[in-house]
Amino acid sequence: MATKKHDKDEEAVEKNIERDEVMSLLKCDFSQEELLEISRDMTQKMYAREIKQGELDSIKKQYNGEISTLDEEIKTKQRHVHDGYEFRAIPCQVERNYNTKTYTLTRLDSGEVVESRPLRLSELQRKMFTDTGEPGAAAAAEA
Repeated sequence: MATKKHDKDEEAVEKNIERDEVMSLLKCDFSQEELLEISRDMTQKMYAREIKQGELDSIKKQYNGEISTLDEEIKTKQRHVHDGYEFRAIPCQVERNYNTKTYTLTRLDSGEVVESRPLRLSELQRKMFTDTGEPGAAAAAEA
């Protein structure tokens, strides 16, 4: 049997013909089974893509929120650097001296006098009673 193939090859050589096996891309129609399998695979991939897109959107929202928070913190720091100060709640003592008619605001952390001024007319009027109904400083001073 090998002689037939060999005979054909010898015949081609005698007729000055060459033959080679090659791979060539050619159009091939899908069978119904192949189309069904491709459709199933495509549907699975579409579903997987939807899940990934949802995860991506969620991650984007999370990162956008984190970026917004950082942007606000950066703006605050920029303002602090620009201004050179910030306002903080500091424990202070208020002294209203009715003898000298002066108001003094003193920081308790450093002892610095923040404000010293004459008492305002409205501040010179002392309360007779506290919010709880007890005698106030004015009533105690008279007693």
